[in-house]
Amino acid sequence: MAIGRPKKTFDWKLVKRLCNMQCTKMEIAEILQVSDDTLIRRIKEKWGEDATFAALFKRWSAGGKVSMRRLQFRSAMKGSVVMQIWLGKQWLDQEDHPEPMENPNEPDYSPPSFEIDKPDEEDEADGRSLERKTRKERQIAAEEIAKENEAKEKAKASERGILPN
Repeated sequence: MAIGRPKKTFDWKLVKRLCNMQCTKMEIAEILQVSDDTLIRRIKEKWGEDATFAALFKRWSAGGKVSMRRLQFRSAMKGSVVMQIWLGKQWLDQEDHPEPMENPNEPDYSPPSFEIDKPDEEDEADGRSLERKTRKERQIAAEEIAKENEAKEKAKASERGILPN
């Protein structure tokens, strides 16, 4: 006659599904309402003394990883831009901020770079006037560059026989 509480029956299909879902040993034991020691002991009873949770998990979790990859790929192929970006980063080593490619046919809209002269004594006395002068100088330079770019675009358009609006 057995002494102690009756042995709990294990649903090994459930354990396999939980491994597929990447559940941890503690989570699986909790769902089965047993201790993790009991889970390990039952694995050894079913598959032998050399059996471990890690080996069982490795074998049974692979199917879940393949299923997840399949779903992610399907999602990307159906047009999920977020999934396409994520998979591009994971599989193709793509980055968020690639170096911009220069196109010689497009005008340069980047802000002009300026060298700021050292302030003279008058400017040092009133720092705000220097700031205003610099801002005004930048504005004038940007307008000049915009006019130059516009003239270049008109010249290119006339060369191609396109009349400007």
